[in-house]
Amino acid sequence: MAWTGLVIAGYLVPGNWTGFRGQTLWARLNLLVLPAAVTIMTALVGLRARRPQTRLRPYQKAIIAVLAAGWIVTLIGGYALQWQWTGYAGNTLWGWLGIFLPLVFPALLLPPLLKRVTGNAAGRARVAYQAVTARTAIATAGTSR
Repeated sequence: MAWTGLVIAGYLVPGNWTGFRGQTLWARLNLLVLPAAVTIMTALVGLRARRPQTRLRPYQKAIIAVLAAGWIVTLIGGYALQWQWTGYAGNTLWGWLGIFLPLVFPALLLPPLLKRVTGNAAGRARVAYQAVTARTAIATAGTSR
């Protein structure tokens, strides 16, 4: 919210004090993708550690779909309709990889890599916890009779 307010103020309030005037969407993507990747991956890893079977909720899927649709609109506008404010014209696949690789690596490659490196420690810990819980439940049921 604060970021959005700062961007709007940078365009509406006279002066170049924010540095936002003349910046393109491409420049903002370069600025925001890495912090967003770190934040998202920290949240996802924490969520998976607490609840391994957790799935995305419908509202989370809707947010992802809206963001993806908005991005596709800017792609079409930036390349096919020559929207100058996007700053996409002239950028190649290599440029896009430079922006989105920080998102793709942690989201897709890091979880299986961590599982392999740790020898599936989280899975072994979960099985051990379930075994202890089952033994405790059996012992408790046996003593309550």
